[in-house]
Amino acid sequence: MKGVFIKTLGCKLNQAESEHLELCLAERGYNLSFSPFTAEISILNTCTVTHIADRKSRHFLRWMKKVNPEARVLVTGCYARRDPEILSALADAVLPHEEDILNALEPEEDRDNFILTRSRSLIKIQEGCDQRCSFCIVPYVRGRERIVPPDEVVAEVLHRVKLGYKEVTLTGTNIGSYPELPYLVYRILQETDIGRIRLSSLKPQDITSELLHLFSGQRVCPHFHLPLQSGSDSVLSRMKRGYSGAQYRRAVSLIREKLPHAAITTDVIVGFPQEKDEEFAESLEFCQGIKFVKLHVFPFSPRRGTAAYHLPQVEEKVKQERVRMMSKLSEESQAQFREKCLGQKRTVLWEERVRKIWSGLTDNYLRVFACAEQDLSHKFSRVMLLKEIEGGIWGEIAS
Repeated sequence: MKGVFIKTLGCKLNQAESEHLELCLAERGYNLSFSPFTAEISILNTCTVTHIADRKSRHFLRWMKKVNPEARVLVTGCYARRDPEILSALADAVLPHEEDILNALEPEEDRDNFILTRSRSLIKIQEGCDQRCSFCIVPYVRGRERIVPPDEVVAEVLHRVKLGYKEVTLTGTNIGSYPELPYLVYRILQETDIGRIRLSSLKPQDITSELLHLFSGQRVCPHFHLPLQSGSDSVLSRMKRGYSGAQYRRAVSLIREKLPHAAITTDVIVGFPQEKDEEFAESLEFCQGIKFVKLHVFPFSPRRGTAAYHLPQVEEKVKQERVRMMSKLSEESQAQFREKCLGQKRTVLWEERVRKIWSGLTDNYLRVFACAEQDLSHKFSRVMLLKEIEGGIWGEIAS
């Protein structure tokens, strides 16, 4: 049986597609390898959201070829869709879509002895985006919005439950555009035994009382990733984001009114074309006021073909200073949220162990460590959160 190594760059949608590819290849008789050194086939699932992502993709392709020259190297994903000519010089084949890879790899043998190595799984429910933010290349490489039908989503969740997964994340390019998203989540809750459900990125306009009502139980995780991109209304307008700072604040207020212990994370772009000092100051102050759990900070990266590509650019050294300031705020916000959670009991899904120390995630996405003799893999426990340590929080499993 041939060994296959898959490396994934980029967003949760990319991760979901790689995971589905892993499952399909395992069912076809391929061995999944954790290293490219001995694999017969190495696959890179690429991202192209920034020029740094492009550079990482090229780096990993060269590395895969170097460490195992005999392996067949395949490249897929968003960069493969946007610029296949460049990547064709670095890989044995450019196969832009998941189905292209499955068509290219002949089945070895049918097999159903899947071995669970992770507790959490990602499931694609939607792909593509009809919104044209002025900076974003994703709609050009992912195409128009299209959904996975509800029956297929429910069937996929049932399949993951059968394989032993305890948590699923519903992901896509723009899952808020999924028709009747609350009803889809309701169906999964009613028709499957999955222990926990997470939703990937949402927009402020997706946050409704109907959606938040589903979080009142224990199975939908109170963790919201709401990309902001800028806290300045003038920059948001140039970005063509479709909401204002006031609308974003209302969404956050609604979440915290219904779910006081919810974690809210975000994405922020700094150094957007023509971003003035005062506009960055507005964005920084906005983020301080929201008190995010974490900010994923990106310097603006011009993407050829987008509306913002030809706008006057901010100097690189100014971008980097703004990245530093916003990242410092992110670290402070993380520490404040962890401190606020100390003394609480939260449910943890355990994932891995180093000696007697187990690591897992709470429902509101805190990394927790605890000591236990028993096997906790793929199990839930109530845990008292005791103190901050490097990388997360130390806890004690409640009796």
